[in-house]
Amino acid sequence: MRAAVGETAPDLYAGDDLDAVEAENAEALAKLRAFLRIVWNVALYGMVPAAAVWVLDAARGLDLFSPFVDPAVQARVGRLGLFVGAVAAIIATESLTHLGRPFGLGLYFATVSCIGLAMFPFLAAGQGMALGLAPAQLDVVLSYAYLVLKVGVGVLVGAIMSWILLAHAGQEPPLPPRRTPRK
Repeated sequence: MRAAVGETAPDLYAGDDLDAVEAENAEALAKLRAFLRIVWNVALYGMVPAAAVWVLDAARGLDLFSPFVDPAVQARVGRLGLFVGAVAAIIATESLTHLGRPFGLGLYFATVSCIGLAMFPFLAAGQGMALGLAPAQLDVVLSYAYLVLKVGVGVLVGAIMSWILLAHAGQEPPLPPRRTPRK
């Protein structure tokens, strides 16, 4: 079908319609990328450190403290210890990675010293020393020392995760230029 003389042919590829479709597609793609970025960050900064703490807790061969810790304490506060250890790993990973500061030598020695101090009641109880406490009081001290051990392990797992993430952090791709529609 041809246009008559003096008439203009209808434009099948109108620029306004294509611009609107491209804008909708770009907006949908940006929303999808934002959603996937959130899912990736939750998995990388949350689930991986928590899973690492769980593996260390579940695998008896990897748990260095089980020979020293009373099984009754593990049965009493084991799940709470796993929870606080996982939370400590997530917080350490998130904060150290987002601050961009690696876990330094001073913080490492402070964490190891805290773990060593938390091990003292278990070593003393294993030698039959009650530390001048009644049995119920000693159970409370051992429970809190167990939780401090799990938090220390969580902080070390988070520190290792932050070292890995900071070492392999890729540069963010530059944002595409924003174009404003012409009027």
